[in-house]
Formats: sequence, structure tokens, C-alpha cells
Amino acid sequence: MADKPFISIIVPVYNVEKYLRECLDSLCKQTLKEMEIILIDDGATDGSGAILDEYAARDDRIRVLHKKNAGVAAARNDGIRLAKGEWLAFVDSDDWLSPDMYEKAYAAVKNTDVDILYFDAVKSFPKREEDWSHFETEFETEERAALDAMQRGVLYFPMTPYPTKVPIAAPWDKLFRASLIKEHGLCYIEELKTLDDMVFNLYALEYAGKIKYIKEALYHYRMVEGSITNAYKKNRPELDRIVFLHLLRFAKERGKDEAFYQAVYARIIKSFAICFRLCFFHKQNRQSFAEKKRRIREVMESEPYREAFDKIEKKHLEGRLRPVLFCARHRLFALMYCLHRGQELLQKR
Repeated sequence: MADKPFISIIVPVYNVEKYLRECLDSLCKQTLKEMEIILIDDGATDGSGAILDEYAARDDRIRVLHKKNAGVAAARNDGIRLAKGEWLAFVDSDDWLSPDMYEKAYAAVKNTDVDILYFDAVKSFPKREEDWSHFETEFETEERAALDAMQRGVLYFPMTPYPTKVPIAAPWDKLFRASLIKEHGLCYIEELKTLDDMVFNLYALEYAGKIKYIKEALYHYRMVEGSITNAYKKNRPELDRIVFLHLLRFAKERGKDEAFYQAVYARIIKSFAICFRLCFFHKQNRQSFAEKKRRIREVMESEPYREAFDKIEKKHLEGRLRPVLFCARHRLFALMYCLHRGQELLQKR
């Protein structure tokens, strides 16, 4: 392995034995050879750790760190500290990559002053695939107004400067210039138990000088039923609240404008709606309807949820979130449940 690889690929691993070999094979078979693969065993209790050691024994580009479980944010931070490459990339250990992913990505940034590269992905369901294309056309920009708008888009993707129908806050569909991350001391905030990748992207854009997008679907994101992103979390609104308070402090400290605050409010309302599925009306929530109603009211009346519902301008919200806002402002809890059931039925069609 070269002393200064082109790309350092950071992969947190925790109990993904079923999918891990497919991920590692897609990494080892990349057509770009000048890279390092940093595998962080985050205290896995299945056979994942042994698989990592097996692959490291036959590919000298692989480094493995075994550690006690501390969460994906801490694992990614360990990878950042170990990385030697010019560029940083993040991969989820149950996903896989097109063989030429990093060759194409590196070619797009080689000998440029780009700080963040965006590319597309494919969402892979058990029986179908779905395009995860960010924008309609390729672009490259260093205009601060565009970068600020991209920040707002990280919080709430309809507010990007370029039309898109998919979120842009994931870590795995990008390359980050290592010097951008390390010189500004950027990391995943380990105290945040949700949306830490969104916050990482927000900070990266705060310091980026130029960004670029290539219209190439290179990453395959596996949709796993029961994954952490779909699991029941009784305290999800409280975990999200910690993130939102952090965002509002960031906005105040950095002197952000009203458009940024509107993006934060939109993100809060979107997350509140997501809590219908992950918390309030999840099948594992055994509370009575009266108890669920009381719980929702408590969340809505706590800050910064109340601030968001009071101050959001309706024009910023997607059509599907406007009924959520209407229900919240008029305390129509039964209608909230009807909205949730309607969304469930649409997803099953």
C-alpha cells in the first residue's frame, strides 16, 4: 500500500455477518488500487470480526481496528484519525459498490480544488432497485450562496439550490478532501445518537470552498428491514431534540440567516412526522391511544418543536408535510394517526 493512498475508505462494522463479505469483496475488487480500507470492528458479537481479519490477511491495503462498542459515530471518528489518504470515503458495511466507483470518483476530483464530491446511488430492496439520483445535471460551484443553500438542503433536501427528490445528508455518496476534515477538526459528534451524519455534512459545507456533483450511480445502499434506521425507538423525539438544539446553537453562533432557521424548522417537522412511524404509532408501542395522544402533545409543546410549528412558513414544506403542520397547529391527534395509516398503505402498494 502506498504511503499516501488516494482514498481512505472507512467502514464501521457491527453484527453484519450476513452481508459483510459482499461489501468487502466490492471494496477489494475496486479498479482503483491506490487506496486504503479501514475496517472498524465496533465490538461485533457475531462472526464479523473474524471475517475482517480474514480479509486483512490477504489484502495489505486493509487495516482492522477491534474496539469496544461505542456506536457508528465513534467508529467513523476512529477511521478519520487513522486515515492517511488524500480523500475520505465512508461505506456502510451492509452495502456494496460498483467496481469502478472510486476510480470514477477520484478521476472527478484529481488535480482540482474541489473539497466535496457528490455522486449518486441505487437503493436496493429485496426484490427491486430504486434510482437515488440527486440532481438533474452535473455541476461544480464555489459560490457561497450556493454552498449555503446546500447546507439548508442537508437539513431539508427540498431547500437545495438544485432540484432534487432525494436527501443529500448521507456520508456514503460523497468524497471529502481529508485536509478539509482534519484541518478544521471536523468529526461525527458522538453525543448525537441520531442524525450525526447530517450534522457532519452541515459542518463540512460550512468550511468547503468548492463542491462538485457527477451524475454516476456508484453506490448500492441496501434497504434492510429492521435496520437501525427503521427500528422502534421509544425516545426518538428526545434524541432528535438534542440534535435540533445543537443546530439552533450552530445557527446563532455562525450568524445564520432566516432561511437557515426555516430549514431547521422544516427538518424538525419532518422528523416529527417520521416519529409517527418510528415511535408514536409503531407496532411495538403498546400504549393506549389516550397515552399516545398525551405523549405526542408533550413532544409538540416542548422546545424546539413548538418553535418550529409556530415559526415555519408553510411554503417551505413538501405537500405531504403540510397536513402534519395543520394537525399540529390545531391539535388534531386522531387525524395524525389517519395520516400515518395512509402513508403506510401507500408504501405497501
